[in-house]
Formats: sequence, structure tokens, C-alpha cells
Amino acid sequence: MALPATTKQTRRAKTVRAKRLKTKTTTTKKLRRTVIFIKKKAWKLFIRGGSYTGGAIPIKHRVLGMSSDTPERDTWVKGDSLLDWDGRECDTQTYQFEGVDAEGTPAQWTTNSKNKAYFHPLNTYGDDYWIVDVEMDCSKTENGFFEFKGFMPGNTWEKVLVVVVVVVVVVVVVVVVVVVVVVVVVVMVAVVVVSLLCFIVA
Repeated sequence: MALPATTKQTRRAKTVRAKRLKTKTTTTKKLRRTVIFIKKKAWKLFIRGGSYTGGAIPIKHRVLGMSSDTPERDTWVKGDSLLDWDGRECDTQTYQFEGVDAEGTPAQWTTNSKNKAYFHPLNTYGDDYWIVDVEMDCSKTENGFFEFKGFMPGNTWEKVLVVVVVVVVVVVVVVVVVVVVVVVVVVMVAVVVVSLLCFIVA
């Protein structure tokens, strides 16, 4: 979910309409503060997204102002200047945290409990709410609407698609091999039968 936003579910992703939040840090007219919350129990979470047409949307990450340090998120946001469907920005988003690459725009785990680590004042919901807090170029959205999808590292839809394609290819190869073997056996049997008939007739 996004704050503030109106949401609707699509087959491809969550679609939200970005509205301006009052902030003293917005200095460019076309940039608007956009906050996304995603409810998910996970150890890491990234988002990818863009406009309806798949176009990238320029973003600028904000300082979260959390009750605890966020070294992972702060490392992965370096060079992340676009909300897009392409994952890590190879030319700029090259920073790793403990050898792990970013796989999109990073989100940060938060809680609404002031007595716990990673409390965020905008989280009024509970534990396991991941936040993305950026200044977004809303002129690149579709009348204020954009799409996004959250995912965990190692569970991306691209990897699932690759596995499915590999399985299909293997099945097709096996079927082709079986068909070829059956055809060869049938031909050999036919040759033997014809030879026997010719021998008997002779």
C-alpha cells in the first residue's frame, strides 16, 4: 500500500496513485514525495515498477529518519535513480552489501512500535511493513498512477520463468528422442519382416 494513495489490483502488479505529501525537502516542482508500504514477512525486499506502458520513473531516495541504522538499504539505494522493471541499474547501482547485489529498488523493514528497533513514524499498521520513501517524478506517471511489484531475492518471476522454460525444453527433447527411437524400432522391425517374407517367398 502507499501513503497516501488509492489502490487497485492488477494482474501485473499493484497500481497506486501518487499524491503529494507535505515536505520541506521537495525542491523540484515535478518531484513529489511518494511513500509505499508493503506488508510481508521477509528477510529482504525489493520493488520494481514503472508507468502503465512499462516506462521507468525517475526517483530520488529520501533519508528515512529511522530509530535504527539501515546499512543494507542505505548501501543499495546508491545509484538507484529509477523505478523500473529491469532490476539493478548495472551502470550506477553497483554497490553491494556483504557481497549481495541490489535486485531493484530496496525497501526497509519497519514497525509501528516506538519501543522496537526500526520504528518509523509513518508506519501506523504494525510489524513487517516495508517502506520505500522517495521523491518521484510524477510527470512520468499516468495521471498520477504507476505500477509496482514487491519481491524477495531469489524469488523473482524471471527465475521462475527460466525454470519453467528449462523444464519445457527438457520435456520436448525427451519426447522427440522417444519418438525417434520408436520410429527407428518400427522401421527396423518392418525391414526384418519384409526380409523374412522375401526369404519365405523365394
